[in-house]
Amino acid sequence: MCADPFDSPNTVRADAPGGSATVSLTPPRDWGHARLLVRSMDAAGNHSTPVYYEIVISSGEPLITLVGEQPKWGEQVTLRFAAARGVSDTVDFEYRVDDGDPRVVAAGPDGTATITFTVDNVYGHPVTVRSRSASGWVSPRGTSTRNCGPPSRRRSTPAATSPPVESESRGRSPSRPSRGPPRSPASRTPSPWTRS
Repeated sequence: MCADPFDSPNTVRADAPGGSATVSLTPPRDWGHARLLVRSMDAAGNHSTPVYYEIVISSGEPLITLVGEQPKWGEQVTLRFAAARGVSDTVDFEYRVDDGDPRVVAAGPDGTATITFTVDNVYGHPVTVRSRSASGWVSPRGTSTRNCGPPSRRRSTPAATSPPVESESRGRSPSRPSRGPPRSPASRTPSPWTRS
């Protein structure tokens, strides 16, 4: 007895002789090009000429966005996860903050989810996340880093003071130090760049 060819993997029956069939496929890789081969088979087991379809798979990293204002040191921050465009039926997100253990948060009806944590790492908080669909497909990891260092401590610098100027006790204003007796006009050397 011959085996039913439609019991083999990657086969589907048409809805009627000469009819059509619909399948849902999970991409074999995270991104790039994929080729789909399709051929028909009649009741006698004869195969048609195969037809190839080129499929472009976009990188499906989830999007990570900030909810609300940029937090300050020691405050809580909320991040929203959203599946990449074209990714449907997202059931949850697996994420990791810093070097902590992976955690899972369920996706809401709109396909997004939020997490909240306290900003207290001077080196920033790296966050990685990937989405999981009902079909079992798992996206590549999306990455984002949130930096918010502690407030800087400014040291007060005393104002610079200049030493007091000593004045003569006779009430005269201080004069510049003497550079020696003035030379007589006859002892001055005429400049070569002036007319005599």
